[in-house]
Amino acid sequence: MLYSGTSEFGQVGTYVGYGFTGTGLTGYQTALGIQKRAFQNMIDGNFGNPSIVLGSDFDNPNNPADSGFGSSIPLLLEGNVAPGDSGGGVFITINSQTYLAGVTSFSADADGTRNSDYGDASGFGRVSAYLPWINSTMSAVPEPSTYGLMIASGLVAFGFRLREKIKQP
Repeated sequence: MLYSGTSEFGQVGTYVGYGFTGTGLTGYQTALGIQKRAFQNMIDGNFGNPSIVLGSDFDNPNNPADSGFGSSIPLLLEGNVAPGDSGGGVFITINSQTYLAGVTSFSADADGTRNSDYGDASGFGRVSAYLPWINSTMSAVPEPSTYGLMIASGLVAFGFRLREKIKQP
């Protein structure tokens, strides 16, 4: 379900993507094949434009000074986005219902090196800010099964045409 409210700030966000992996100490290292990964972080940053962009910082359990905003106490599965995560979902759960609240958009560094180590931040576009556009666009896009049917029909027609050409002398 798409989140239509305005209470993302202060929620635990679950970020999901296919980005590089690493640790808070090393930052991202490399992609170990294409593998979906997830982490959680407190949504506690707004990057100066909270109506459309929210995010979180990667808190360091050993150095509270690495916290850029919100609480400096990291969650158990705390992390940060890395290259390859853009376009991934940010999910929140309210009253046992999980919602898509955002789409990962960027990372920001706090130490001059954008490598997703401790202190860096993850930013996402708020789904609720774009719901009118999403809803108007989704009503104009056919279901994926429609595309599959169109492609299959085209392939069948192409196969018959190719077969007919092969039969002709």
